[in-house]
Amino acid sequence: MLIIGEPVYVRFWQRTQGGSWATFDVEYTTENLGGSNPTEPDPQPDTEPQLQAGSVVSWPPEGTLLSEEVKTLYFSLGSSITDEWRVTFGTDANGRGLYDSGISTFFLWELNVIDWATQGVPLARALNDSKVGFSARFVAGAGHSWLGFTAAVHPLFGLGNEGLFAWRYSKSMSFPAIQNASGSGSLNPGRSVDDSYNMNIEWATPQTPFAAPIVDQPGRYEISIRSTAGEQTASITPRRTQGFAVIAGEQCNWTATDNNNGGRISSGVTTVSSDSLLTVRNVPLRTGSGTLLSINCS
Repeated sequence: MLIIGEPVYVRFWQRTQGGSWATFDVEYTTENLGGSNPTEPDPQPDTEPQLQAGSVVSWPPEGTLLSEEVKTLYFSLGSSITDEWRVTFGTDANGRGLYDSGISTFFLWELNVIDWATQGVPLARALNDSKVGFSARFVAGAGHSWLGFTAAVHPLFGLGNEGLFAWRYSKSMSFPAIQNASGSGSLNPGRSVDDSYNMNIEWATPQTPFAAPIVDQPGRYEISIRSTAGEQTASITPRRTQGFAVIAGEQCNWTATDNNNGGRISSGVTTVSSDSLLTVRNVPLRTGSGTLLSINCS
């Protein structure tokens, strides 16, 4: 789609089965790349009345200059229960001539397809014990409700959450898998209790510069992690490391330092597991500038 310094209009469509279309319009400006604009045919009249969709979230924000750096648009239908959706682009508010996705259908599901005892309850422990990076929420009584992106740690993973922090976590950055955080919910959650996991823990990145960014190099790994809800402890496993590498059975020294005052909190030695993952257990996580976890393997 070649657009030269002209507005472009995006319309998001949604409807439930048998209902009328609801629409949400977003207008962008476009970069002048030279050449000529495409010719758009006259738009076809809408066959059904449009309603204003009240909960569409899109990125980039309305009014953004679309350039070659912006190649993907994101949208969420928020709390709406939607069977069909469609996206159209045009050079006027009702136009579709630049792009029309056609009508797509969401999958439908039975409300009782996930058994709480055999699938719901074990999920938190399975994520925790597998040492993957995750944050999660269990909301009692949520039923069919769409919870959106409320389980995301917004300063780190804001894309898709009401336009906050519109960026994606870079594949060139490692991250900590967090286990057994004392500020998280039970790993044996009850059906009538709200629980959250790792949602009150952040680590320093170029987008969250409360401390120095991650050091990820052969033999040395450093990451600053903080609690946003009072002091707590957690076990930390570096994942997707770029330069830092370990082998099963290797022993590494670690130190936890309070970034707020430079004082040493604790230190020790940890042994790399048989699956070549290094975990430092029960790291004290401070608030403010957090805790600097330094790992050295020689």
